[in-house]
Amino acid sequence: RLVFGSVAEAVLRGAESTPILLLPPGAGFVDPTSGEVRLRRILAPIATPPHYHSLLERCQRLMLSLGLDRVEGRLLHVEGRGRGLDPPPFPPGPLDWDLHVVAESADVKKAILEEIDSCSPDLVVMTTRGPRGLAGALLGSLTEQILRQASCPVLALAASA
Repeated sequence: RLVFGSVAEAVLRGAESTPILLLPPGAGFVDPTSGEVRLRRILAPIATPPHYHSLLERCQRLMLSLGLDRVEGRLLHVEGRGRGLDPPPFPPGPLDWDLHVVAESADVKKAILEEIDSCSPDLVVMTTRGPRGLAGALLGSLTEQILRQASCPVLALAASA
């Protein structure tokens, strides 16, 4: 990856405000024959305010634009990171949110990948600010690390300022 780079990661880093949908080989939520959207469950790892409120609203708008009326949404928050989590006001829409909090000592990337394995979402939606510092330059942002290992599509949204 360091020698040859990654097209997906380059696109993700270059698209500052454009949502990017990345699909691993063989994964997707649109039936190729009928065009039917089969999006039943999404996972949204969230960090701290105010960014996750915007994420909830953007997810609801996406579900409405796809014509979906009932989708399970799971918010994943790893405690102890940042300023903490306010009780989220869930915006109205087709997404029925459930909040799942993981213990403070958990590794964020590992917790997200374990949640993907356990709840089998059709889509993971994450905000991203891009890689930070030397570790970020070498390893990539958390979103980049998740998209490399996720077994389902990942929708990366630019974090709100």
